[in-house]
Amino acid sequence: MAATVLEPQKKKTRLMTEGSIWKSILLFSVPLILGNLLQQLYNTADSIIVGNFVGSNALEPTARPSFC
Repeated sequence: MAATVLEPQKKKTRLMTEGSIWKSILLFSVPLILGNLLQQLYNTADSIIVGNFVGSNALEPTARPSFC
């Protein structure tokens, strides 16, 4: 049986300086929007859990931004 040779995969690159600017901006912003949405859902769930199970005194540190 002959060994199969795997061809190197070609990477698809997208130049933001060519083509429709709106399509490029939209494709660039989708991961950013999804990441922000997931972060907001995490913060909401964290506040609900801490507020219900730990108490309102412990809720303040969860409301602070993570970069402080």
